[in-house]
Amino acid sequence: MRVPENATPERAAEGHKARKPPVESRTPRPGLLPLQSTVGNSAVVQMVRRAGASTGTQDGHLHGADCGRPPAGRQVQRAAASGAGKAGTVVQRAGGHAQGEHIFNALDDLAVKCGTALSDRVHKRIEDVEANRAGLTNSQKVSAPVTMWNVDVHVRSLREAASRANELRDNDRFRAASRGEPMNANGEDPNSIRYGQFTTTVRQILRTCGTPQWNDGAALLALRDDLIATVTDQTARRVKRDEDLPQSAQADFDTWYDTTEAQMTALFTEIIGISRAVHTALVATVHAAFGFPEGETVPDRYHSM
Repeated sequence: MRVPENATPERAAEGHKARKPPVESRTPRPGLLPLQSTVGNSAVVQMVRRAGASTGTQDGHLHGADCGRPPAGRQVQRAAASGAGKAGTVVQRAGGHAQGEHIFNALDDLAVKCGTALSDRVHKRIEDVEANRAGLTNSQKVSAPVTMWNVDVHVRSLREAASRANELRDNDRFRAASRGEPMNANGEDPNSIRYGQFTTTVRQILRTCGTPQWNDGAALLALRDDLIATVTDQTARRVKRDEDLPQSAQADFDTWYDTTEAQMTALFTEIIGISRAVHTALVATVHAAFGFPEGETVPDRYHSM
């Protein structure tokens, strides 16, 4: 086999291996990806959800932008909300960003972060392709810009959906209740725990984009089936509607809730769409980026870069 002109000494010596990955390259987390192919996506989702509760990684949930709530332990002052409830003035936390009281978690924030990370991976891949331009075929020179354009279309659509979701869930009138799901025995907010595990799972699934372990978003589709129970505090919803609001406002609240719920589902569908586009782009460019002849098997570690 002819060794590409841009091959490193390591590859020239081996005759069929690509250049050594840089130290900073990202690799799949051990254990998750092989399991996905053997025991199924649903099992992996459940495993990662359980693991998310005990990990100390940056994917572990802390109150913040992802849920629209403050970090645990932060002192929160109560302030009267505008409007009167059944028993007089409705009491909400200042700003409506209090632990255990928001009805919807900030899926829009997670979507934007994930979309940016996926887009960055494709941009980095295109840079690798350009650096290897001298060794590209004509079809490879054409395909890279096309795949990038497709991903950029999905990025714009995702951000528009996220902006709409943000506007809806942050409704001053309806976004938070006077109380939400009760704390557990450890003084923790169960809704925030569930959502923190969910965000960890989503990020770990998206890391399989472009790798042989990707399964066309099947694991994400499994999460979407249970999405609303994950991204909402249903206790806060009931309290807001039936206790905090006067009866005359309940129909408006129901309309707001149903519209926001639908937008959250649509937004998660956008996450699935961009992940599929990114996977296609990464697979289409892996040979060109790392100097492998078309048709040659690329070692798994390159797919994660």
